[in-house]
Amino acid sequence: PHYVNVFMPAVAPSPTGAPDFSVGQTAFIVGSHRMDMCAHLMDESGKGREERDARLIRPHVEAGDVVLFDCRVLHFGTANRSGEEQGPGAGIQRPLLYANVQQRWFEDKKNWTLERLFEDPTVVKSST
Repeated sequence: PHYVNVFMPAVAPSPTGAPDFSVGQTAFIVGSHRMDMCAHLMDESGKGREERDARLIRPHVEAGDVVLFDCRVLHFGTANRSGEEQGPGAGIQRPLLYANVQQRWFEDKKNWTLERLFEDPTVVKSST
């Protein structure tokens, strides 16, 4: 792949460590990285909805686990409903490390700008 996402949760998925769908997580649609499959699954007529739902996975990962995925895979965050009874902001917080790794030639113009946060180590600066 030319563009890979890296997720690493910093905390356990729930206080007990058991899988808990109420805390929300990233969901993936298996096979959606292929252009023809993506078009079928996301067809506005809704024809692919049942198959899309059948292909949906929500992996449960522990603190320190790493999830790598091709960014062409359709993915989205699910709602964190862990604190609905207690009110807004009362749910379990789930910080994670998130990074994108890409081939040098690729630019994700949809999601990112070309602004750099760090200097490019391959650029040699003049001392004058």
